Amino acid sequence: MKRLLLICITLLPAIYGIAQERPTTGTGAALIRNAKLKRNYKKNIMPDSRPPAPSEPGLTIGTNLLSLLEEDAGPSLWAEYRFTRHLEVGLQGTWVAYNFLVGDNFNHYGFRFQPDLKYYIIPRHHKIMPFVGIGGVFTRVHYKAYTADWDNGLGGGPDLSAGKTTVEKKLLLGYAFLFGFKKYLDGDKHRLALEVYMGLGTKWKTFPGRSAERKRYVEYKANDMNGGRTVGFVNKFDYLKPDQYGYLPVCVKFGYRF
Repeated sequence: MKRLLLICITLLPAIYGIAQERPTTGTGAALIRNAKLKRNYKKNIMPDSRPPAPSEPGLTIGTNLLSLLEEDAGPSLWAEYRFTRHLEVGLQGTWVAYNFLVGDNFNHYGFRFQPDLKYYIIPRHHKIMPFVGIGGVFTRVHYKAYTADWDNGLGGGPDLSAGKTTVEKKLLLGYAFLFGFKKYLDGDKHRLALEVYMGLGTKWKTFPGRSAERKRYVEYKANDMNGGRTVGFVNKFDYLKPDQYGYLPVCVKFGYRF
């Protein structure tokens, strides 16, 4: 009896230690415990502070400063996405609020969209990245415009003395081949972008619903040697006729890369 009691006293600490051990992997208790830990654990993921490489995919948003000085001018918003090392697609939207066309006496109002697709030639140093591409333009504006009545009977052509006006619409559609470069202005951070390009192409201009009175006014002014010509060989009113014209876009864009 004494020997049995001694054996029990000896085994009691060992049994207690086994009961306090954590369940081993694979048991039901271990699986329940691990599930609770995963549910209560919050990952502490730090944002990647590494600056992007110049040719990495990314979104850039900015503005074109020269949109304030175009024929149909106004502030612009420009966005583009670099989806491969060499290819980038972009879109510029301009709210047209005035014009710099000397043949028109009233401000133009409307919008302009300019999509483009560019292919970058990646140099080894990445400081200046030249590109070639193709871009389009679509403009829709409306504005007040002078008209002319029939001859006033004095032999001087259409009667312009009344100073009547009408609301005219203009549509413009064109494309151009682009040549330019992009450069980051903040060193190795590659966030502040400067993009400069020019293009060579063509555009078509139409005036839907132009009235007969407006046509007479434009024709008379275009043929008027005193009022139509500006620099000796440039006729500002010829540019108000529906026709095909050269398209030479020039852009200076500043943007921030996200």
